Amino acid sequence: YKCYNYLVKFTEREKQILKNFHGHLGPYVLLGYKIGQLAVKRLKAKHKKLKTEYIGPAKTPYTCLVDGLQITTGCTYGKRNIKIYNKSGEPKIIFKTDKKKLIIKLRRELNSTKEIYNSTIYQLINQGN
Repeated sequence: YKCYNYLVKFTEREKQILKNFHGHLGPYVLLGYKIGQLAVKRLKAKHKKLKTEYIGPAKTPYTCLVDGLQITTGCTYGKRNIKIYNKSGEPKIIFKTDKKKLIIKLRRELNSTKEIYNSTIYQLINQGN
């Protein structure tokens, strides 16, 4: 998906939605949002047809990924189609439909929103099936 080889960008509307939901625009909520977009495009699924699992440290800032994921995937705790599993190490996100699966791992730890804005999505994540 060549569309993810350009610098990560956000519209003002996207930034406002994320800020309203999460409270601020930290690097992990921003990345979670973009990872969710990638998963929805790759798997061609959203909301009830998609299930999301976050596997990693159950502490901030890592779990901030989950807030971004909820917004773009439509997976929520209320619908019970997003889950968090506390495990040490680098976070991993698994997206599943009835027929497909996508696994996303972070390439490195993030320290600032500038790292998001000055990178492409593929510089920030590894993906597999």
